[in-house]
This record gives sequence, C-alpha cells and structure tokens, in this order.
Amino acid sequence: MKHIILCEGKHDVHLVSSFFEERGGSFELKTVLGEEIQSSMRGEESRQISNFRERRNPYHVLVKSDNGKQELEKVFSVVVNQLLRIDPEITVLVDLDGGTLETFVDGLDERIRTRHDRLELDAPEVAERNHDMVAGVCEVLTTNGKKKGEFQIVAFEQTLERVADVSRDDETDEWKAGIEDFLGEADHIYDFLHSVLPDKEN
Repeated sequence: MKHIILCEGKHDVHLVSSFFEERGGSFELKTVLGEEIQSSMRGEESRQISNFRERRNPYHVLVKSDNGKQELEKVFSVVVNQLLRIDPEITVLVDLDGGTLETFVDGLDERIRTRHDRLELDAPEVAERNHDMVAGVCEVLTTNGKKKGEFQIVAFEQTLERVADVSRDDETDEWKAGIEDFLGEADHIYDFLHSVLPDKEN
C-alpha cells in the first residue's frame, strides 16, 4: 500500500523525511515542496498524485507540503475524491496552533461540503495523544452516511516550530539541523511518529 503524507510546510516535510531516514527500512520516499512550485498548487497536487499512483512509480511514500495550512485545506478539499479513488493510506500533518482536532476537521469539512455537495467528514476519533501531539482517524462520508474512505490526521497541539524551537526566519541549514537535533532528542516525538507512520512495505 502506498502512503501519501500531506503537510503544511517544508519544516514538516523535513521532520518526516528525517524520521524515515533515522528509522531506516526499505521505503523509497519522495518529497515535494509546495513552496518551490511555480505552477498552480492544485493542478500540481493532482499531477503528483496521478504520477504517484502509477505502478511503475518506484516510491512507496509521497511527502508533500502545501505552503501553509489554508492552502493545504484548499488543496485537500479539491483532491479528496481523487485520493479516495486511488485508495492510498492518507495522512494529513498539521499544526493545531492551540486549537483542537475537532475544530480543524470542522473547517476542513466546511471546505469539502462547499466543493462537493455529496461529501462530508465525520467527527475525528482520537487514536493516540501525548503532551505535544495528537493523532486521529477521520471518515469521509456520503451525504446518506455511507463511508467512502478515511484518512489520518497527525497534529502538533501547538506548532512544530514551537516544540522544536526553530524559526521560519532561520537559514535553511540552521532550521534543518534544529529539526534533526529535536527529533534525535525528543523521544516522545520519535515514538509517536513511529506509531502513526508506516513502518513496512504493504
């Protein structure tokens, strides 16, 4: 089974790619930074997903940033049907900024209902939590209540930048080193990611 991880930004992508590198394994990982894409984000998202689903595509995990939470929500609401049709494992990695998982899902649900009149999100079911992160599963339903699919949400209760003590204004080498050091020192973050991200080929 292939796995798509959609993130807010490049810091999240680096955290996930560093985690997979540190843990090791037989995954082929592809990263795409939305901040570096000049074309339409939504069109590029769709193209990346289409390429990723191809049998000849060598990658097992696609990790992609969408240049901020609002853009991530917009893009996800557009491509949710496409994602459900190709049926990969889907994870959305976000910052809650002190809010709740339920509030994030409510906002995403509103965007999806606006674009797809026959789709809606069920309330998330929390699967795991520590003092910095929470993970839950959210079902995508048709308007008659039938389950069409599901995706996982992995979230920082505040922000990655806050818990890792990195700044968006830092030079690239500096914030990358900061995230790598944080991942190596914060066992509860490493263990959490280990429990919610894929650990073998399916």
